[in-house]
Amino acid sequence: MLNNGDAETGPCETDSNVMNPPGWTCNGEITQLAYNNTFIYSRVNTIPGTAPGGCLFYGQISGYTSMWQTIDLTNYADPSLIDTGTVEFNLSAWLGGFINQNDRAGVSVTFLNQANQTTGSVTNIGPVTDTDRGSVTSFLFRQATGFVPVGARSATVLVYIIRAAGNVNDGYVDNVNIFMYQ
Repeated sequence: MLNNGDAETGPCETDSNVMNPPGWTCNGEITQLAYNNTFIYSRVNTIPGTAPGGCLFYGQISGYTSMWQTIDLTNYADPSLIDTGTVEFNLSAWLGGFINQNDRAGVSVTFLNQANQTTGSVTNIGPVTDTDRGSVTSFLFRQATGFVPVGARSATVLVYIIRAAGNVNDGYVDNVNIFMYQ
């Protein structure tokens, strides 16, 4: 349902330049970074956790950065089926960071009705902190499930990355996914 949730569409940066991810609306500096990069001294090319492709989402130098997509749910499920309250969703991502820095990332989904007003509760996964990671550079898999709220017609998936220490925002995200099922 997401466009480029795996950071594999479009070019990946190998140095310190910003390459905003295709398919996402961005606020602040966020980039698709190659796992085998030179900018962060290859700190992410051996991360345990996700089986990486070529790239990941990276926070760059911003204190806070985010990106989002809004998905038309009616492209994936009949509105009358959504309105039965029986359609479920699964939101997942690999979230990580650098050693003992508490730079972190999280993902949320907000469902919207036909009038673009929030319906139901916002669902969050993450953030994954340095404590969660045992102060090791790594990704951890996070997911949440629930029911698509009655009346929902779209969903906004938000990825956010926060810098807590150091000169760069070492919050990492890969393989963001959302799907619906019954």
